[in-house]
Amino acid sequence: ADPATTPAGVTLRAVVSQTPHLDGRENRKKNMKPPPEGRGILGALTISLASLCDIARSVASQPPAYIPIVGPLGSVSLMPLPKEELHLYFRKHPPQRGGGWQNMAPARLALRVGFYSPIDFVPNVTAPALFVAADQDTLCPASVVRAASKLVGGSTEAEMLTLNCGHFGTYYDANFDQASEKMSSFFFANFDE
Repeated sequence: ADPATTPAGVTLRAVVSQTPHLDGRENRKKNMKPPPEGRGILGALTISLASLCDIARSVASQPPAYIPIVGPLGSVSLMPLPKEELHLYFRKHPPQRGGGWQNMAPARLALRVGFYSPIDFVPNVTAPALFVAADQDTLCPASVVRAASKLVGGSTEAEMLTLNCGHFGTYYDANFDQASEKMSSFFFANFDE
């Protein structure tokens, strides 16, 4: 396959995108659905209020107002997760948090995520691409990843691997092995020099 050159002059031989957040608009729509599928109107208003409070604190030179990065479904968190996904998220973090890591982020990020839509730029990708999706992913739905894979420009179709797990299940056991094997063979096929 031919390499692609970015507008900045960087040559790309291949692109791999694993369980990517692609479409903030879809994320906003999902969040408006009633729990447990989304946050519902009350949850959306609550997280918006927390975000606005954080922004006001920033303007007033105050420390950030924080919300959890992950939490259970229905929580005011950046990523509300089903119980099994929450377990997998924390499984990948050691009990002793290195470097002072805490499950918190400035609340204003919740507003920004809804406007982050890299799917708009996928047609500009002309290098060979591999998308890895998780069919039970509640954060980055496989349907959006599949749609993105069909938008890739260039002369070759994007490849798609869909794993039978949720978002964080891609980092463990047989799913991790399957994704790693596919990504390795994809890179070897596209880095033939």
